[in-house]
Amino acid sequence: MKITYTETGIYEHERIALDKIKKVFDSGFKTKDWRAYAGFQFMHNAGRDKGVRELDKYEFDLLIITHANILVIELKDWNGKKITKSAGKWYLDNKELDTCPIEKNIKKMHLITNKLKDKVKEKREKGITFHYQSVSHFVVMCGKADYSTLPPEDLAHILSLDEFLKLADQSNFNWMFRQHLERDGRIYDIKKEYHGILDEIFANDQIQPRSIILNNHERGDVLLPHPNKIYTEYKAQSTNIIGEKSLMRCWDFNALSGSNSKMNQRQH
Repeated sequence: MKITYTETGIYEHERIALDKIKKVFDSGFKTKDWRAYAGFQFMHNAGRDKGVRELDKYEFDLLIITHANILVIELKDWNGKKITKSAGKWYLDNKELDTCPIEKNIKKMHLITNKLKDKVKEKREKGITFHYQSVSHFVVMCGKADYSTLPPEDLAHILSLDEFLKLADQSNFNWMFRQHLERDGRIYDIKKEYHGILDEIFANDQIQPRSIILNNHERGDVLLPHPNKIYTEYKAQSTNIIGEKSLMRCWDFNALSGSNSKMNQRQH
């Protein structure tokens, strides 16, 4: 399985999850040929407001082009006791953490759907056959927090990481997506000649590395990597105060030579 991403667009907990996903899917009969893009964003034209072009930013943790459909995946590494929902927001142990990621995924799914429809129209005008592909979305829970009491409409689009990895088994994939994909008693693979067309949507000139934001500061360009990769320093700027600039140092204690311990998260 090929996963395309840049170092600047990935959080450490996502890197760990991606490594697990790749290891398992590399062994699957179908999944070994899946292609994925991680840690990227689309800048989408939202129209004009008072003559000024407006752009909406859509950030993606992971998007997978499977053998039969496209998956929009949000990775959540939440650890605590219980995840609950109120007024469209998710809470961890009664602390607000995020707008419901299911609702955000639906918007991202619609964006991909529209891009597919645009690509179908573009190719048709050139006399090239290309058909729309089915898109589904999930939140994959990588942490240990209990999400079992979330509403049924949310739970329908949530998988634990272990459940998601079971898609490497073809029978599990067919069971999960049969309702959406089955035609004439079977699930059809995406035609090989469509693969290059799908990749056009996620070409380097179409997507950007996702911004990394920590403590209300957005990570920018690399300034200074440590020669032993113990840390990397980046330019950064405040997301709250216009013009405020800062320095962000990201540590990777796993790179310390002679260390017998391993840490799960990079330290910032």
